Amino acid sequence: MALPNILQSLVPACVAAWLLDLPKKQIDRVIDEGSLPSTLFTKQKNKRLIRAKGLAYMKFSALEKRRFSLAFRKDILARMVKADTLVWREANITVDLREINAELMKRANVLHEVQAAVVEDVEILDGGPCLKGTRMPVYMVAAMKHEGASVNELVKSYPSLSPSMIRNACLFAEIFPKRGRPSIPVWRKNAPIQRTRIPKVSG
Repeated sequence: MALPNILQSLVPACVAAWLLDLPKKQIDRVIDEGSLPSTLFTKQKNKRLIRAKGLAYMKFSALEKRRFSLAFRKDILARMVKADTLVWREANITVDLREINAELMKRANVLHEVQAAVVEDVEILDGGPCLKGTRMPVYMVAAMKHEGASVNELVKSYPSLSPSMIRNACLFAEIFPKRGRPSIPVWRKNAPIQRTRIPKVSG
């Protein structure tokens, strides 16, 4: 089962959730219920990490929870993992994960592009993630976009940015959520440039 280079190692649960287009809670449930072979995930510093080859199996188990019992999913996935296959036929049942895997590949390639567009260098803003070729913090750009700034407004205000950079910043922030409490919105950190009193119009 060939995977892009980006998926040749352990994947954090938050990244697995984005790659599989599933809520992170669903990723945790699949692991907690025990349907996925224990060889496909591990835990490091209180973080759950999933082996790349287990992602397609994980989505199958999450999507087919109501259709197939836990015992069936646990058994069939154990066999498929051992055989290293995406297709399993048994009696009148066929489990085909090729479509799931194809979508996974597409999102993995997007993830690769997003990570390539971001740098983390201790010499730049104390090592916080910045857009490559700029000193623009990724989470700040994503926050401004989330707060309502349009792509055109951001490009006009920050000439070093491009539409693709803004897209990558937003995706990076979505895939790798910033830890801790939400920060104060960007527009609240600075005093307004101008205050205007709108006269009351009498009817």
